[in-house]
Amino acid sequence: MTEKTTAAADGQSKGTTPFGATWTSKTGRKITVSKPVPYTPSSSAYVGQTIPGGHYYKVTITLTNPANQDPFDPSQLYLTATSGSTQVDGVTDIDGNIGNDPSSTLLPGRSLTWSKAYPVVPGTHLSVEVTDESSFSILTIFDGKVS
Repeated sequence: MTEKTTAAADGQSKGTTPFGATWTSKTGRKITVSKPVPYTPSSSAYVGQTIPGGHYYKVTITLTNPANQDPFDPSQLYLTATSGSTQVDGVTDIDGNIGNDPSSTLLPGRSLTWSKAYPVVPGTHLSVEVTDESSFSILTIFDGKVS
């Protein structure tokens, strides 16, 4: 998968993809990261670090493999996040079906959806970087201000 960026929108850094938009590789594979929505971790969730003034926000990731492509291993994708100027860990919440990254092969013509949650201070930027671990290259960064 190779990088293709979009123009900056309101509350988004230049050269990034806005939340809710779809990034498409040259092979036609598509990745969408939804707009962040407030999220409350369950009592059994592992939340890692906290950020003063921070609240948890969930994003839903959808990966689509076109019908004309070979099967794809989604575990090659690695997501990291930054809230404001702080790199943050994702929440692991089995009860809330959060943080359970896909590991099954994605067949041609199919899509796969999973969710991640991160601590964010409202009014600051959340950036979710999508990296292809097979080539160690950044595919795109979804970015926007969380309100």
